[in-house]
This record gives sequence, C-alpha cells and structure tokens, in this order.
Amino acid sequence: MMNRPATDTETEELPPPTNPLAVARRLLPDWQTEDGRLVCRRWRASWMRWNGSCWR
Repeated sequence: MMNRPATDTETEELPPPTNPLAVARRLLPDWQTEDGRLVCRRWRASWMRWNGSCWR
C-alpha cells in the first residue's frame, strides 16, 4: 500500500476484515524495511512512520 501507489485504473482488493491474519500478511511487507524492521507504528491513537532518523 504505502510503497505501491495505485493508479486511477488500478485498485487493490484486500482480504475481508473477517480474516485479519490474511490482511496482516498483505500489509506487513509494506510496513517493514528490507531487514524486517517496522516503519509504521500506532501510538497514543496516532499512526507514526519512521523516516530514518525520527518518528513522524
């Protein structure tokens, strides 16, 4: 999702929310660096993304 911008004609269909493991398996690669570190985190009701030097 974050690393794969969709065009106007391209939409991506995610698994249904009733299957949370499948959703997580689809989203996790976009939320990790190549070495497996998470770059997106939820903290105090907000989402933050690691930009390499700080969380924004």
